[in-house]
Amino acid sequence: MKKILFITQKRDDAIGTTSLAIVNELKNHKHNFDFLEIGEKGNAKIFQLYNYVKNTVIILIKSIGYSKVYIAWENPYVVFLKLFFPWKKIYMCVHHIEVYWDKFFIPNIILGSVFHFIAISNFTKQQLLDHGVKESNISINYNGINKLFYPEKIENFTDYTYILYVGTEVSRKNTDTLLEVFSLIHKKYPELKLVKIGKSGDIEAEKKFNKKVKELEIEKSVIINRDFISPNELRKWYSNALCYISLSTLEGFGLTIPEAIACGCPIIASNIKPFEEICQESEVLFDPYNKENIVKQIEKYIQNDEYRGNIIKKLQKNITIFTWKYHAENLIKIIK
Repeated sequence: MKKILFITQKRDDAIGTTSLAIVNELKNHKHNFDFLEIGEKGNAKIFQLYNYVKNTVIILIKSIGYSKVYIAWENPYVVFLKLFFPWKKIYMCVHHIEVYWDKFFIPNIILGSVFHFIAISNFTKQQLLDHGVKESNISINYNGINKLFYPEKIENFTDYTYILYVGTEVSRKNTDTLLEVFSLIHKKYPELKLVKIGKSGDIEAEKKFNKKVKELEIEKSVIINRDFISPNELRKWYSNALCYISLSTLEGFGLTIPEAIACGCPIIASNIKPFEEICQESEVLFDPYNKENIVKQIEKYIQNDEYRGNIIKKLQKNITIFTWKYHAENLIKIIK
């Protein structure tokens, strides 16, 4: 059986998390992948350019001898692979297509270089179809949930009640609205806290987030942790939160939503297509800019424990299909 080169990138976001999870799960299965992890993109422009050139060279050299290459995220490296090795079959996992793609010639060049796409949701599949990709060239393969995410209630985990958000602060995450929602509910429940976990995404996003917190005068009630925390630690934060909230306007899947649900945490999410696929419960999905309705839902969780418990039960029934075991088995079938 011919070997397939499986390329991932070292990164500290959701794509990095899912790539690592897939690689680890594949170790439990009979497969014909050889794994290659390239370096991080970097933050400063000069380092990004250097790393891009370096990673391109590494990929081109390492891919020699392979007729099939799988790349675990959407990126322009496929263009050079196709340019130098036009006979190779390139498979690419697409998490989501950024809005700015439509402003450049990037889509046609990148998408035209790929033999087959793996979309992580129906929403991502539709994005690819909208960009002219044939349906026969797309397979859906949902992300899974780490087995380390399960309910772990801890008495007095914190000495405060908190709403949890895990993610970056880039514009599509809509953290301005999140902070405004928290500011409104905080006026009525001043002991309530907002815990934000995860990297900022970029320096400008971090500055904007910090500025918004100060403008709303909620510095003492917003707890920010931008350092890495392990799944074991994150599980505790999910499990003991009043609720988890994500008002993102664009996601390919939204891994933190099923993670929170798996830990027995009720959610409040924007009514975007990927979240609808995961949750299948309209009462926890909202227009991401309708602050009044979002605040009302938070109040329901505060005031009615029975309602909160029922929501958790409903949501947990809907996430049983999201396993890395199924994802790995399906991926092996797709790229055989």
